[in-house]
Amino acid sequence: EEESTGQPMRIPDKDYLRRTCEEWHWCLANGKPMAFIKSRRLIVSWLCTALEVHVAGITPGNILVSGDTYEGNNGAKSFVRRHAFIYRQLRVRFPEWKLPKALESGGNYMAGELSKVVLATGASIQAVNSDGESFRGGGTSIVRMEELSQWPNASIAWTQAQIAVQRPPGKVGGFAYA
Repeated sequence: EEESTGQPMRIPDKDYLRRTCEEWHWCLANGKPMAFIKSRRLIVSWLCTALEVHVAGITPGNILVSGDTYEGNNGAKSFVRRHAFIYRQLRVRFPEWKLPKALESGGNYMAGELSKVVLATGASIQAVNSDGESFRGGGTSIVRMEELSQWPNASIAWTQAQIAVQRPPGKVGGFAYA
């Protein structure tokens, strides 16, 4: 979505984006953390959103998305709104898929904020605070930490996020990335 106009845009077919997708999927499949510096931050953030919607559409699990803050300036809610936007666009562009409507809660979509989106698979994509306390609990498959360099105590939150996605011995876990 072009953020100044609200119009849908396609993710460009660029080699660096293909490599990002490959690395993202490899880390997810192997339960390895992923950290990268985004030189094209906005497009990579949207790409990661699309990847998360894809995963949520095929398997249940909890995806936690956190930005610099939760309440101030919409924080992580604005990222969750992007998930809702992409899913809505899939429903419009591919009506033959007969995708059921997602459950959206915890904010106003038009104001650019939602705290939770739940797909028919039972997968939830949820906005959480930018602190380690937000990542407690079971069933988390992915933790995405936006703008990690701006967080107070970023190393503590990063460590907690990696713990939250661990699985029992012998099973591959989810992954945390920033």
